[in-house]
Amino acid sequence: IDLRLSDGLKEIKPEEVKEIVFAGMGGTLIAEKLAETPWIKNSNLHFVFQPQSRAEDLRKFLFANGFIINKEIATHEGRRVYIAFDASYTGNIKPFTEVDCFVGRLPNTEDAHKHLSHQLSRLKEKYDAYTKCGKNEEAKELFKIIQGIEGFINA
Repeated sequence: IDLRLSDGLKEIKPEEVKEIVFAGMGGTLIAEKLAETPWIKNSNLHFVFQPQSRAEDLRKFLFANGFIINKEIATHEGRRVYIAFDASYTGNIKPFTEVDCFVGRLPNTEDAHKHLSHQLSRLKEKYDAYTKCGKNEEAKELFKIIQGIEGFINA
């Protein structure tokens, strides 16, 4: 293992890596760092992600850019639920929904349900805010996502 201090992958040369781990930062930031690095679109690379928040933003970036999530887990430490997943580049962009971005490949486990229940609380608050301020189209789209996540949890 060769450790480097770098802003994203800026100090890494493509030929120097086979495995890349992003952990301890939000999914939005991870997606931004990946977007800055065109050489990540390489089927010989393997990625492990452990986003602290906004995993849906990271999944959306991956899906939209030809990556697949191979396996995903949810686990907890105390009251906090953590998710982690590995991904690889295929170049095939398949259709995906906003619900896919929230659920990913999470297994149907108690820890995954805890994680998704937390996401649901956040989305329901946003839905209520949209409804109160008259953003009906946004509320309608958010309601579909909420229903999809609830469907996964109740399956």
